[in-house]
Amino acid sequence: SNESQADNEPKKKSKPGPQFDLLATATLRLEDASEDIKPHELFLEDNENDRLPPMFGQFCCRLAVQPYCREEPVLVGSLSVRYPNNERYSNDRWAENCWGRLMDWKLCLWQGLDQYEAARSPSKQIRIDQDTRIKDEGEIFTVENYGEGIIEFKCETKEKKVMWLAHLYQHACDHKRWKTASQEKMEILSPDTKPVVRTKSMCRTRS
Repeated sequence: SNESQADNEPKKKSKPGPQFDLLATATLRLEDASEDIKPHELFLEDNENDRLPPMFGQFCCRLAVQPYCREEPVLVGSLSVRYPNNERYSNDRWAENCWGRLMDWKLCLWQGLDQYEAARSPSKQIRIDQDTRIKDEGEIFTVENYGEGIIEFKCETKEKKVMWLAHLYQHACDHKRWKTASQEKMEILSPDTKPVVRTKSMCRTRS
């Protein structure tokens, strides 16, 4: 009978919860990141569907982004450093077994691994951005920023030198690619974040 056939047919499983249809989309890129709320165009996904409600205009939002390299090291390791023609930093002598950390568009240098592990302040910070000149000079490589002297680096092996150079080149390119997010640290708010209301009794701490 028809009733028995209907009972034997597999029933379609319905997904729990509300169902949504994709009506319109918008594409946001790194250049859209800003501290301000900006309008963005909506584009219909199905122009031929008469059942869709009319979509027009824009939506407003603030796009905040932060690359991992602002909070996490890109590369750490041992480096030998020399500051030619700079009497303040050992002149032509190599500073052996320094420890370097590439992070947040800076190459920070410590006098050794023990200083780094003890969370001491770096003895030198070198800016690594889109204007930094990084050169492969055979057994060594150099880093130079406008208005600052050339700094020479030497690695224990050729493989380590290639690795440092690759990460330095990429880090400098990323500074240009991330645009606003590379120039200043953007505030990223979660839905649970509540604005802090300062009163006269509140004061800033060292942290």
